[in-house]
Amino acid sequence: MKIKTILWGLVWSVLFLFSINFVYKLWIVYPLLSIRFEEPLNEGQTETITEFFRNSETLEDSTVSLTFWKENTTDLKSDWGTTDATVLTYYGEGRNAYPAKILEGYLPAARQENQCAVSDSVAWQLWGSCDVLGQALQIDDDTLVVCGVFKSSEHIVLRGGGLNEQYENIECAGTFMVDPVETMKTLIRESGITQEAIYYFPIPWMIAITIYALSPVAILLLRLIFAFKYSHKGFHHGKNSNRFILMKYSFTTIRPFLIAAVAFFIALLLPVLLNFFPTWTTPSQWSDFSYWSSMVPQLFDSIQQVFSLLPLSKDILAKWYILKGCTTATGSLILSITIFRNNLFRIRSHRSDQKIASDKIS
Repeated sequence: MKIKTILWGLVWSVLFLFSINFVYKLWIVYPLLSIRFEEPLNEGQTETITEFFRNSETLEDSTVSLTFWKENTTDLKSDWGTTDATVLTYYGEGRNAYPAKILEGYLPAARQENQCAVSDSVAWQLWGSCDVLGQALQIDDDTLVVCGVFKSSEHIVLRGGGLNEQYENIECAGTFMVDPVETMKTLIRESGITQEAIYYFPIPWMIAITIYALSPVAILLLRLIFAFKYSHKGFHHGKNSNRFILMKYSFTTIRPFLIAAVAFFIALLLPVLLNFFPTWTTPSQWSDFSYWSSMVPQLFDSIQQVFSLLPLSKDILAKWYILKGCTTATGSLILSITIFRNNLFRIRSHRSDQKIASDKIS
């Protein structure tokens, strides 16, 4: 019985850790807010947005960075062969455009337009090895030097760019102390950009998936509470029944004071915890029912945006993480519910046996 319990515990642990790992990777794919333009920005518009962003008084207390990026498919050539790949050109932080896990070297910085980083699948396809730092790679009419290799099963190349590129997307990363969507809409409008754009804010559905992945822990905590309660009831009928009665009487006496102490501790701790969150994430008043009722529509709007977006490389990667994370989380949740139900069944069976035994004695 113990071996079976240990095995089920190991299976649950593996599934739970995998689900948390996929959810963590999902948060890396989407730092905070993505802006997708229907038409590419020209050189002047990119500089204007950058200037307005730096001089914005609204963002003085925020720690936000912008990454301009675009994506296109083209052919790659090396001295060893050719292949097609998705090329991501960015001005800013490369990991915001694509969450690359570096295996060798580094990602090129903005304005390092003569360097690039390739996925390990591209490295194996063109050179038959991941030891490709310093190799020359031709992309269209440009010859770049490979400065890094990152892990990906897709053929992807990351290269730095300047403000003269026609970027199609903006990635906002960091911490907004004000509403990120409305703030960026205002900033883009003040920059004179009139073309349509999608402000993709995936945080609501990412929070929902995170809660779902953590729900198996809540089920197991309930199971431990029931097991603890049952063991104390068994303790009551044992040789230490007098001690149990004393403990029960003491707990009943101090319970009101304990509840008051816990409530007071939470009241002191809550303002400190809320200081770690931006002001726009919390209501001005906790009794503001309009704030809480608006959370569900925001969740559905965020989910609808997932399906309305033209999927780019990072979106496809995120959907794989969602699929894997939800699958493993569902497996660990089913195991948690099964363990909880089995525990309740054993408790009820034991109580029934005790009742039958007491009836026979009487």
